[in-house]
Amino acid sequence: MSNVYLSAFGGSGENGRNCYTIGVGDEFILLDCGVKREIVDGQVGFYPALTKEIVSKIRAVFLSHCHEDHVAGLPLLYELGYKGKVYGTRETIAETLGFVKKWMGYVEKNHGVLPFKPESADLIEFAPVELGAQEIEGIQIETGRSGHVLGGVWYIFTIEGKRLLYTGDMCREPGVLAFDQPGSCDAAVMNAAYAGKKIVQSAQFAALLDSVKTCALAGGKVLLPVPPKGRGIEIAQFLGAQLADTGIPVFVESQVEKSYKQLATQESWIKPGILSEFPASLRVLSGDEERDAAMDVTGGAVYITPDGMLSTELGLKYFAKLKGDATNKVIISGHAAKGTAGAGVLDEAYRAANGVFAAGEKIVFKVHMDDDDICEMCRLTGAKQAVLFHSDETLTRSVKARLAEDGVQGLTIEYPQKAEV
Repeated sequence: MSNVYLSAFGGSGENGRNCYTIGVGDEFILLDCGVKREIVDGQVGFYPALTKEIVSKIRAVFLSHCHEDHVAGLPLLYELGYKGKVYGTRETIAETLGFVKKWMGYVEKNHGVLPFKPESADLIEFAPVELGAQEIEGIQIETGRSGHVLGGVWYIFTIEGKRLLYTGDMCREPGVLAFDQPGSCDAAVMNAAYAGKKIVQSAQFAALLDSVKTCALAGGKVLLPVPPKGRGIEIAQFLGAQLADTGIPVFVESQVEKSYKQLATQESWIKPGILSEFPASLRVLSGDEERDAAMDVTGGAVYITPDGMLSTELGLKYFAKLKGDATNKVIISGHAAKGTAGAGVLDEAYRAANGVFAAGEKIVFKVHMDDDDICEMCRLTGAKQAVLFHSDETLTRSVKARLAEDGVQGLTIEYPQKAEV
């Protein structure tokens, strides 16, 4: 029998460029291939630390979901000589190339340099995985819904008698999406995006409502940049209901409405009865004329725009209009990478340099796992090793200590470091 081990080419001990491996002898099974959306010292974006030699040993690639920090590095694989398939759910496949192309446009707009030719994106050969048990390229696989995004899944690979879980971006208690509990495993590559924290979703929604109402009732305008799917849908639904009778107008970009209506049709991916008609109280914006009029309304208002980090032209248009007024507020509800306005609104130096007088606030909504979730997942699956990802190494120390009390080894590693299973 060949030795089986886990490692990472990015993502473990950091936030972004998610790329993990199951090593079997001299072969690799690659789990995601993403980027890190940061601009540091002129470098636009960071990529998995892959080489031609490593890529030549990759047997197959499996995607957990379509977000850029998990997929936008795929062209690099093909640039380095990969000729195999990339597996994901049909829903993930349908969205992935769009995220890749969007990333390429972001790099170009910010005068960065891609580590691959643009046409390498057209070489990606996708193939579907199904929910449940199956065999792919001689590998026994189980998948289940991860609760993070439409089409997002976790995997359990059975290799050389070992069961290895890759959670992808998992949310154990999603608001709209369905979640399937993984079965037993020996070891895991596990999402730890909220390492060092305990997040109670109901408390976050209550904090959001209080913050929005306080600002808007005082005449201020609230900008809520959100991913248009998942968290954005839940926030739009919540505010549409909670503010319907307050007189505070809630404006929503048409992309959020479109995502809401699309998700409502995906019955196999959402909880029963969660999404009904798009809230009638939400005012949908679909053009510059409507948008400009909405931003000029008298008194308080809320604007939900599909750009969680404030890095797109649309999001930055809202930000430019609202940032100069101290009665306004920008609420960031998830991760915002260095170099983006979403991160800058919370940074005093950026605010001073860019004339930001609107208040900046961060209210994190749970679309990943916190420390309690990580420990509970290890208990439920029986995992005795957990390679942690999506958080800086220093933030994982408390959960590693808790795992150790349960006899679980928590790790943050990068190849050539290995976690032997």
